[in-house]
Amino acid sequence: MNELEEKLTERLSGEDKALFLDFCNAYGELMGESGLDAFIVDFRLGAKMIFDTFCSDDAPFESYLKD
Repeated sequence: MNELEEKLTERLSGEDKALFLDFCNAYGELMGESGLDAFIVDFRLGAKMIFDTFCSDDAPFESYLKD
């Protein structure tokens, strides 16, 4: 991807080059924010699963154990 960006940057000039670089920077920022958001959501989900596994007193099929 970096090679393609460099090739396009070399071919463009003036306002087109600036616009393309602005687009690349905005896209990189968006992907960074998206990746961070996904990490936070997945980390919280994993923490909840660990908490439920080790700290919960609920038995999922408790009604079956009574028979």
